[in-house]
Amino acid sequence: MNESFDQSVCDGYDDSQYPKGFFVDFEAMECLAHSDAVETLRVRDRRAGGCFLAKCYLDENLLCRTNEGELLKRLSHPGLPRFAAEYRSDGMLCVVREYVEGMPLDRYAAENQLTQEQITAIILQLCDILSYLHGQMPPVIHRDIKPQNIIVDPKGKITLIDFGISRVYDETARKDTVCFGTMDFAPPEQYGFSQTDCRADIFSLGVLLGWLLTGDSHLKIIMPKILNPRLQRIVRKCTDFAPERRYASVEKVKADLCNADGHRQKCALRLACGVLICAVCLCAGFIVGRYTDFTPAFSVLPGISFEEPLIEQAVRMVLDLPGNEPIEERDLLNVTELYVFGDRAAENREVFEELVKHMELNDGVLQNGRIRALTDLKKLKNLRILCICLQAISDLSPLTELTFLEDIDFRHNPIQDASPLASLPFLQKLTLYDTKVSDLSGLSVCPLLEFIDAGQSRVISMKAFAGIQSLRYLSIRRITVDNLAGIEGFSYLEQIGLSDVLSKDLVPLLSLPRLREAYLDEGLREEAENDLSLAAFRIIYF
Repeated sequence: MNESFDQSVCDGYDDSQYPKGFFVDFEAMECLAHSDAVETLRVRDRRAGGCFLAKCYLDENLLCRTNEGELLKRLSHPGLPRFAAEYRSDGMLCVVREYVEGMPLDRYAAENQLTQEQITAIILQLCDILSYLHGQMPPVIHRDIKPQNIIVDPKGKITLIDFGISRVYDETARKDTVCFGTMDFAPPEQYGFSQTDCRADIFSLGVLLGWLLTGDSHLKIIMPKILNPRLQRIVRKCTDFAPERRYASVEKVKADLCNADGHRQKCALRLACGVLICAVCLCAGFIVGRYTDFTPAFSVLPGISFEEPLIEQAVRMVLDLPGNEPIEERDLLNVTELYVFGDRAAENREVFEELVKHMELNDGVLQNGRIRALTDLKKLKNLRILCICLQAISDLSPLTELTFLEDIDFRHNPIQDASPLASLPFLQKLTLYDTKVSDLSGLSVCPLLEFIDAGQSRVISMKAFAGIQSLRYLSIRRITVDNLAGIEGFSYLEQIGLSDVLSKDLVPLLSLPRLREAYLDEGLREEAENDLSLAAFRIIYF
């Protein structure tokens, strides 16, 4: 055992009490917490290296009730720790998962003077994590959301930890069999009033938001101290005593948070003022026309105008607005997704994917689009998914204001500079296939970026992705990279697509501990058979 292991906390330590194989595979480095019920250790993988966290359940009651390992096994999200291993004996259960670098939110908030914008960014990330958990079948309810269970890394990315009392929702149960949770952050039903469902986590989310805004977790104290009335309403609705009066989903919480700065109300006010001015003008025109011989030149103000007809067409499809109806500013707040491929706009992802198939078949259905500028997109403040392909786009700077963007697809565009995307804190998925991009390392500041398709681009080495440590899926097909040097830094990579490596050395792929699938060009088969014969991951040739 390592000398740094905290003997003062773990006096009387005995290997024999731990499940067989646990200390064969892992070396204990530090005892992070210890109680009669649970022991938390920082451990090191003896074979592959790397730090992990092990929670060892000692209490017989907890031992039979916790299903943390089972839950983590089936969950995969950048905001959740990854499952590593599980060891069980008659008297102990050890669940080993990824060790998350950073500090707990309570300490992070104490050491940083968080602005309302930073607080909102943290809660929005948590909404995305909870949306993933609640979207499982059946839904997963965390039941212990509190500052100590949220880790913040240096880039501001959060990870939700500690699934020790989490459960899956059982629609046949009338109430929870066991009462768990943390005082102030746990909802009333968690103490036996009824069964907990997803709205239990929404209650805790509301308390957490109030705590971040005021520094207090007592609801009666929180409410008067929240100065922003919109945020106060969000906290109040999240934390209503009756679950049926709370938000029905975290997606609805997120939608209200996105407008907590009053943007929607300001738009409505501007619209109302515009209508009033128009009415006054019309009345004045009527009076002038009634008592004079000339016709006034007053008319109703037009709706929002667009520079790019295809973008307007796509917006109208999403809003289901015919071409003869004006688009008002408030309508644009409802546009969260936008799809264009070539000369066709699409109303949703499904139709867009059909257009992608036509492009792959090269069946003549699609023609190149004529979109050159993205200035129109500045009007779409709530845009989350943006797919505009086969155009003449080169300047991405208008996207810097669209801070809620999560998924971007700009394949088949003459884009060279992707650096404006570095201002998007929630960016998760980026497709730049068949572009002129050669360097994406500037996106290392995007903490959630996990998917990049840079195939048929001007990338020539792994340096193009330097620092993007959250990457899980990477495609660099139809290009030749010099070598795979530096790929070992992408320890979370689960899937990769490669066409050609100039050095013909594929051995670096073996350094990726989480790699599950490698899609390799048929031309790399010989190198793969020589270098990757002992690979634990699956190899698929194309």
